[in-house]
Amino acid sequence: ERRLIAYKEASALFISEGARQAAEERATHGTLHAFRADERIVSVMFSDLVGFTPMSSKLKPSELINLLNDYFDQMCPLVKDHGGDIDKFIGDAIMAVFEEERGQDAAPIRAVRAALGMQRALEVFNRTSTIQLAMRIGINTGPVVRGDLGSKVVRRDYTVIGDTVNQANRYEARCPPGAVLVSRSTKDLLGDGARVREIEGLALKGVAEPVTGYVVEYLPEERL
Repeated sequence: ERRLIAYKEASALFISEGARQAAEERATHGTLHAFRADERIVSVMFSDLVGFTPMSSKLKPSELINLLNDYFDQMCPLVKDHGGDIDKFIGDAIMAVFEEERGQDAAPIRAVRAALGMQRALEVFNRTSTIQLAMRIGINTGPVVRGDLGSKVVRRDYTVIGDTVNQANRYEARCPPGAVLVSRSTKDLLGDGARVREIEGLALKGVAEPVTGYVVEYLPEERL
């Protein structure tokens, strides 16, 4: 029993909540080697530190890991507190997925609240850190394919793929440092209480025509 508890605690740390639930369902139903995929509407968030690669080259490996872990300790609980599932870490970047949940605010609202909270938390983090960090966050909402990706017998991830994911990453790349940049599909679901600033003519990689992005400057903690 102790080993089972330890395993569950470890799995909660080392794999995403969605992947853990998927693995438990496979084990329970005896379908461990089966692949599953379905389409759903989600909000995808990417956060990334600005200029971190050249900065990290000046740090010792232990200093770099400690800095990133301290940073993630501040960011990750905010994602989870707003119902997001941390899909993966990509270096200093966080990819998170927000799905619709019964009895909760819409996924785009929770994603943006988490993102704004992350930017506020970074301001606090910088007050006590000798290294000052800046972060960009991009959010896009739309259809994705969520399911198993990888080898049937070696290793697989339970993740999301599709154009919605790719564009979320592109919005993050075009986001002003310290801001939260969202797509029109996300902005349109934030409600009348949201205050946004338009950025027109954004060229996104893989998108034929320039798009309009929206920097979210304010979102009520409770829906009006």
